[in-house]
Amino acid sequence: MLKLRPAVTACGVLLLCAASGQALAIPERAADTPEQLLAQLRSNTSGQLVDTVISSAGYRILHSRGGEPLLQDNNADTPVQRAQNFLSIYGPLMGVKDPLADLLVARSSNDGAGNTHIHLNQVFNGVPVLGARLVVHMNKLGVTGVNGVFVKNLEGTSTEPKIARNDAGSLAVMLARKRYADSDGKLNIRVESNRLVVYRSDILSKRQPQAQNYLAYEIVVGAGPGTGVRERYILDAASGAVINRIDGIQSLHNREI
Repeated sequence: MLKLRPAVTACGVLLLCAASGQALAIPERAADTPEQLLAQLRSNTSGQLVDTVISSAGYRILHSRGGEPLLQDNNADTPVQRAQNFLSIYGPLMGVKDPLADLLVARSSNDGAGNTHIHLNQVFNGVPVLGARLVVHMNKLGVTGVNGVFVKNLEGTSTEPKIARNDAGSLAVMLARKRYADSDGKLNIRVESNRLVVYRSDILSKRQPQAQNYLAYEIVVGAGPGTGVRERYILDAASGAVINRIDGIQSLHNREI
C-alpha cells in the first residue's frame, strides 16, 4: 500500500510525498498578503513583472516582460495540475480563494510556440458566474502568465431560484415576441438555451456605482437562421425582472481595415 506523508515546500504549498519520492501537489489557499505575493512574483521574474488592469470589471493580466516564468514548476504534472498549483499560491491576486472549488476547467489549448493555455470558468456553490473566466498560460519552464476576470464578494448571494426555469423561459419568449411585434406567433420564437447563473451587473457593461450580484437565468431565444431574431435575456431568478438584454444579431454598416 502506498503511504503518503505531508510536507511543506518553501513556497507554502502542501505536498503529499509518496514513499517512492514522488510529490503530489495539493492546492491550498496561500497565507501571504497580496503585497507579499506581488513581491514574490517580482523576485521570480527579476523585476520584470507586468501587472495590468484593463477594464472596469477588473480584467487583470499578470505576466513577465522579460520572459521569465512567474513560477517555475514541475512540467511532469498535467497542465491542469500546474494551473491549479499556481492559483493555490497566487490565486488571491485574482480574487481566487480555493481554485478547486471556485473554478472549473473549461478547456485546454496549445499554440504554435509550444505554450499551453488552461481556461477556467468561475463557479459559486456550483453555479456558473456569467462572464467570469481565468486563463493560465505555461510553457516547459513554468507558468508564464494569467489573465481574466474573477467576481469577488459573492458571499451571501442566493443560489436557490424562486422562479422555475421553464417559467423564466416562457417570460423571455414573451418579451421577445413583444419586441418583434410577434403577437400572432408567426416568427416561432423559442428558447434556444436556458441556464441558471450568478450575474454581476457590471461584468458585461461599464462599472456601475452600485453594481449588484444576482442569481439569474441566462436565456437565449431566437426564431431560426435568416429571421434576424436572436436575443439573450438576463432575468432575475427571484423576481423575473429583466436585468440585461443583449441583441444576438450584430449589424455591421461600415468596416475599415
